[in-house]
Amino acid sequence: MSLLSVVDQCLNSEPGGSAFAVVDGAAFPNILAILSELNCPHLCIHRGELIFEEALTAAYLIPVEPDSAVLTWFLKTWGQHCGFLMTADCNLSTLRNHFRQFLVVYDERGQPMKFRFYDPRVIRAFFNICSQQQYQLLFGPVDQFLVESVSGKQLVRFFSQLDGRQNETLTLEN
Repeated sequence: MSLLSVVDQCLNSEPGGSAFAVVDGAAFPNILAILSELNCPHLCIHRGELIFEEALTAAYLIPVEPDSAVLTWFLKTWGQHCGFLMTADCNLSTLRNHFRQFLVVYDERGQPMKFRFYDPRVIRAFFNICSQQQYQLLFGPVDQFLVESVSGKQLVRFFSQLDGRQNETLTLEN
């Protein structure tokens, strides 16, 4: 299946949920111009007023509609470690507030560290090694995460069910 077909099928598999993208601004030197050109609502996940240089590398949360310019643009970046898609049964502001709690995490010595969960390489690795409790905590209101594979030739769908965490890998056409 094509990337668009697989994404469309996944985004429509969760009734009642809305689709969102998390975009890593560090992957786009001109992220603010891109968001302006797409004329889409978006929220910066990072807290507080950011200086211009910080805003260029921050993570942004964007609602995604089927057949939209935002989805088309996002899918063109597939395989370039630019972000991921998800569905959630909440609004943009609620989702941003949920993700903000994960921007800084603490190691076993209590030292703070930035957690770049919005990089698909990071979230994919995290989901593969985290505890069930950590998995559920990061999911929060999210129904599913759609993340590129290491090669970008597959889509990895992470979701949660009553019997625990689940994932499936869907192969994409060339």
